[in-house]
Amino acid sequence: MLERLIEEATVDCYNEAEVGCSVALEENIPLPFQTVVVGERVEVHGFDTVLGTTIARCFRNGKEYEVAVVSLEVPKNLPGRRWLEAYRFFRSRTG
Repeated sequence: MLERLIEEATVDCYNEAEVGCSVALEENIPLPFQTVVVGERVEVHGFDTVLGTTIARCFRNGKEYEVAVVSLEVPKNLPGRRWLEAYRFFRSRTG
């Protein structure tokens, strides 16, 4: 299942798999959503690719932070959560 999602996200990306993943996350996960990063609650407003890594644009206390998507806790009740899980699986295989 996770491999199929990654294939769907990256099929047209050629050498830009991270960009495809970023777009797939943004298209399939309702934004904004709340989650936790290193024990702190944040609100995710979007995804992007920075220096070849997919990041989440997070807000906490009025400040914006760029956080690696693999650092986000995956909320159990988040619609589209399988896309975050698929991305984590993708990164575990590609390093």
